[in-house]
Amino acid sequence: MPQYIAGLHLSPTQQVEAIVGIATVAWLWDTGKYFSSYSLDKIKGALRKADSEGGRIIAMPSAWLAQAVATIHWTATAAPAVIHVALLAMNGMEKPPGYAAMDLPPVESLHKWGETPVDAMNNVRAAAGVGILLSFFVQQWILNTLGKQFHFIGPREKAQIVSDGPYAYVRHPLYSLLTAQAVLCIFAYWNWLPVYSLIILLFSFWYKIPIEEQLILDDQSVGKAYAEYKTKVRYRIIPGIW
Repeated sequence: MPQYIAGLHLSPTQQVEAIVGIATVAWLWDTGKYFSSYSLDKIKGALRKADSEGGRIIAMPSAWLAQAVATIHWTATAAPAVIHVALLAMNGMEKPPGYAAMDLPPVESLHKWGETPVDAMNNVRAAAGVGILLSFFVQQWILNTLGKQFHFIGPREKAQIVSDGPYAYVRHPLYSLLTAQAVLCIFAYWNWLPVYSLIILLFSFWYKIPIEEQLILDDQSVGKAYAEYKTKVRYRIIPGIW
């Protein structure tokens, strides 16, 4: 049954779309006082701080694709979110027919999360939206741990091996988080677009990580330490798998 929220007449599905939309906007643009973290603007600030404290990047891959891959995976991450929010905002918090046609098929195993299949999917999607918000805290933890060594690819002048916090579990926790956020977007939007985004992300990481790690291994100041770190932390993104 439709309900009024903040003066708006919204159906249960529209309420879920509102939750997911708010989570997405907060994720992309750092709106929301209590969930602020390193979004697009703060990532730029973290880079500036890292440049001033850790020195400039001293090595970058020569291939243009290797240099562009960071832009590719960040674009792949943001594009489904921007498209989703824009289409719903222009269509009264409902998916327009063309976009709804790209919805994922029903999954019966998820129907236990509500009294009806529609209620169950609304609950799953709302929970995924909350998960997107909570991921901000993990993102801040990762970037705070990385500190002055933060960059998308390449070692800095004052290079140091970061092996504590999330880096004690995987070698690239920021990529782990981006992967998890892409999965959350799949459940939150229940659409094929974030599935395609996840595929692009994984291929980008598959291509980028060996190049990034080789640049560190080739650095005379930290190469040996990083080789030892790799023997201790075996997995790149997903513990026990990859």
